[in-house]
Amino acid sequence: MSKHRRKRIKKVFLYTLGTIALIYILFYSVDRMYGRHVNQKNSKETISIECGDIIYKVTSFMMADSQYPHCGSLPGHLGIFLSDTTISVFNNGLDKMLVAESSLFNIKEKKIMPVLRINPAENNYSYAVGRLLVIKTHMSDNQKKKLQEYVKLNCGKPYRLLAKKNDS
Repeated sequence: MSKHRRKRIKKVFLYTLGTIALIYILFYSVDRMYGRHVNQKNSKETISIECGDIIYKVTSFMMADSQYPHCGSLPGHLGIFLSDTTISVFNNGLDKMLVAESSLFNIKEKKIMPVLRINPAENNYSYAVGRLLVIKTHMSDNQKKKLQEYVKLNCGKPYRLLAKKNDS
């Protein structure tokens, strides 16, 4: 292979890699602008959150807002609320709410923490990239109490992402 041909292949590879990086940055920027535009609507709506409700972070504004629900959530971050409260849709008080979560990476502390822990919801959700979804579970008081006891018993225990599950 000649020297000229190797330089040309290298040049094409680098231009392709640079183009892909620019397209990603452009898509990310447009996604952020779209999210800011959608959030401009000042709403007085509130959401009542109960113990056991699930909060889920979706990593893209446009996909979450699409008409294709199967494309609406790229992998995100999941937590379970441990208290009952009401929050405003846009001026949320996530710092007052406790969430049980077991994720591999803690965003606020910027370190890997693979254990089940109880955090204020603002640690990983006020810094959310994308949308936050709340899934209502409608648990009974007995189920809520059992959930809180389970979380307290397992708090600080390791979270193994690829562990075999025996639950049904």
